[in-house]
Amino acid sequence: MIRSFIAIELSDKTKNNLKKIIAELSEVKADVKWVSTVNLHITLKFLGNIKEDDILNISTIIKESSSDIEPFNLHIEGLGAFPDLKRPKIVFVNINDDKNSLFTIYERLEEKLSHLGIKRESRKYKPHLTIGRVRYSKYIDKLANSIEIHKNDFIGDEQIESIVLMTSELLPKGPKYSKLDTINLGKIF
Repeated sequence: MIRSFIAIELSDKTKNNLKKIIAELSEVKADVKWVSTVNLHITLKFLGNIKEDDILNISTIIKESSSDIEPFNLHIEGLGAFPDLKRPKIVFVNINDDKNSLFTIYERLEEKLSHLGIKRESRKYKPHLTIGRVRYSKYIDKLANSIEIHKNDFIGDEQIESIVLMTSELLPKGPKYSKLDTINLGKIF
């Protein structure tokens, strides 16, 4: 079994901008597990443990779900927290998708992957980029204030040209991600 997910990769420029924000947020000393810069990505769908035999089928589903979607732009801007700033559990960055391309691909993936037995999400899809997970409420007010300060920050524009199928290996020092497949947008196969 392979722990996997479907994602959008980010440019080094955006990752570096996020690294600076994470460094600033970490100065408040809240107990947050910050995402390593190399692991920053936009998750389209967490698959969980899949069989190696399903990799080809999942790649085909990604192709079918995105072959008529041309490359598109995403605006990465503004910090927030789930469920809210009073009780932050996840620190995230907003993803603005003017053409709703991510949502279209996501909806198609949900439908097609359900035929492979991959469970649909119960929550509505909200494109975002997780940058940290709050472990304990120590200095939570300072963290919330810091997030509030950055709620309108522009972080970067991304030209999205592909989707990746990734594997996630959980290690003591954090997850290690590897590509299983890269699917280019707008490519009829």
